[in-house]
Amino acid sequence: MRAWRQFMGSLILGFLMLSAVADRIGLDGLVTLWGVLDGNTQGSSTGTVTEFHAGDWLSVATGPYGTVTIDLRTTLRKATAYEGDAAALKPGARVTIWYRNIGERYLVADRVRVLTEPGPR
Repeated sequence: MRAWRQFMGSLILGFLMLSAVADRIGLDGLVTLWGVLDGNTQGSSTGTVTEFHAGDWLSVATGPYGTVTIDLRTTLRKATAYEGDAAALKPGARVTIWYRNIGERYLVADRVRVLTEPGPR
């Protein structure tokens, strides 16, 4: 019974401390501390284009990580910025993409850089 009271007391104290911190720095600051900015954290990945539909979507194979290759499909928007030779953007090209998850079916590409150097063998 004593352990149960200590556990509940610690749980309540932790909740009160979290509430005080959230009150002091604001909820936005607390969310920033956890590294989640509105759920739209930006990521980047470098890989080889496997499929490309101009102005619509782009699929990039990253890896391999052991025997696993990750296929990252991103939606292209009008606001997507392209760096390098955009005409070279086709299957087999090496690219780096910066993307966000905004709650749509696929990730959304903010920027696509076409790389000129060959990938690792």
